[in-house]
Amino acid sequence: MKWYEVDKKRVVQECILVKTKYPTFTICKVKDNLSWEGLVNVIPEGLTEPPLKVQVICPEGYPASPPNVYPVSPEIPEGMWGHKWHRWHDGKLCYIKPINWQVVSG
Repeated sequence: MKWYEVDKKRVVQECILVKTKYPTFTICKVKDNLSWEGLVNVIPEGLTEPPLKVQVICPEGYPASPPNVYPVSPEIPEGMWGHKWHRWHDGKLCYIKPINWQVVSG
């Protein structure tokens, strides 16, 4: 059973929070995961087609696991990834500001 089927109150809370911050986002399912899709005011360097449309996917372990954010449009060339872009090889966007990074040494 998925988290959103077990904890319906949490789903309502999430909907209220997302709609408050991003009123134009729409909720949907992607590969059986709850997700949101909408426009953000972030324009990655090298793109001239604002705004950026993203898909925010809540994974199986959500809310213990953070959501995954993927660009939907405009299309971002494959080679544009890395620290400068805050984009991983699989296309996922990094949305954690460097000031919030915590490096834990073993």
